[in-house]
Amino acid sequence: MANKVSPDEYGLYVSSFILVTYSAFIVLGVNQALVKEHSKRKREKTQSLLILYSLFINLIGAGLTFAVVALVSTNEVSLFVASIASGKIIIECSATVHRVKEQLNHVNIIYLFNSIPLLSFYLFFDVENMADFFRIWGLSTLVAASFSIALLFKRALEIKQYLLPTVKFVKTKFIFLQKTGVQLAIIGFSTPFLASFDKLVLSHSAFDKGLLGSMQLADSFANAIVLGLGSIIFIITPKYIKKIHSKTLSIEVFKSSGYKILLVILLAVNVLIYLNHGLLIHFFPEYDLLYPLMLQVSTRTLMSGLFVINIITLAYSLEVQYLQMLLLVFGIYLVGLTLNMLLLQRSIWFYTIPLVNLGAVFLMHLMCLAYINKNVRDSS
Repeated sequence: MANKVSPDEYGLYVSSFILVTYSAFIVLGVNQALVKEHSKRKREKTQSLLILYSLFINLIGAGLTFAVVALVSTNEVSLFVASIASGKIIIECSATVHRVKEQLNHVNIIYLFNSIPLLSFYLFFDVENMADFFRIWGLSTLVAASFSIALLFKRALEIKQYLLPTVKFVKTKFIFLQKTGVQLAIIGFSTPFLASFDKLVLSHSAFDKGLLGSMQLADSFANAIVLGLGSIIFIITPKYIKKIHSKTLSIEVFKSSGYKILLVILLAVNVLIYLNHGLLIHFFPEYDLLYPLMLQVSTRTLMSGLFVINIITLAYSLEVQYLQMLLLVFGIYLVGLTLNMLLLQRSIWFYTIPLVNLGAVFLMHLMCLAYINKNVRDSS
């Protein structure tokens, strides 16, 4: 699509991309709570009740999301943006349920149903502008969401004997699970916040829409590049929560191995981008991509690397301490972004603002490692 539209047109739809990203948090972290609690529970009944609870909250959240996004979005594809946002909630719910049951083939099929229809619609239909793209994206998301609902319905039938107890479970555990979910949602919110908040602010300023389009395209590329890493993290998280919670895996070994792998990936990806920047110029001559792409890939790779911290946090239930560190980092980030926009010329924001994002994520690693070292030692 970036080849078919100008950077200016791509930049006009930044708010729609961000709206889809942020809307996932309307379910208040219920999927993250499922991953944490399911990994720590051994009774089949409790695990089944957690799954049914997650399904219940996600279905309500999907309906609310469609209504809210349709009202908030003001462009000509508002209903399609709403369909994408609500459909993604259903898709992620289904993927999470099958993830905690370690049914990885089902997870892969769910995501294939999300990507293959989009590619097929793009090749079959005449897609000439960003509005057309959001229309086919909405249709493909509807296909994936329908398949996800079918899988969830099948799973619900398998544990139908727990449907009635779920009502009591919701009444007795709602506050606890939602408190856990909200804490984990805020933690999960850090990734899209630091990756997209700058572009959200710039989209409502007088910043050049062409440069904004380059930044958004770079972020889309970066997201796709680290998608493989995210998929691996998505799958291994429940497994490693169990291992660390049961103390069958040393935290020091886990941290050391995780950060060594992160460093190798960070260096390798940036070197590959630099060596192949000629291809970026060839395929996207109107976009200034090399600098923002390297910064966005570094930022998103470091964000993915926070899974080391997240797994330890979930295993030891240190969410409150983690949130304190995150809020401090968010505050520093907002101050840095504000000072950047007040003190520096608009012409160099393209170069300085991505550095603010990268610096904030790096600071998050340092501060969270410090709190992990302190709190894990204190709790042992």
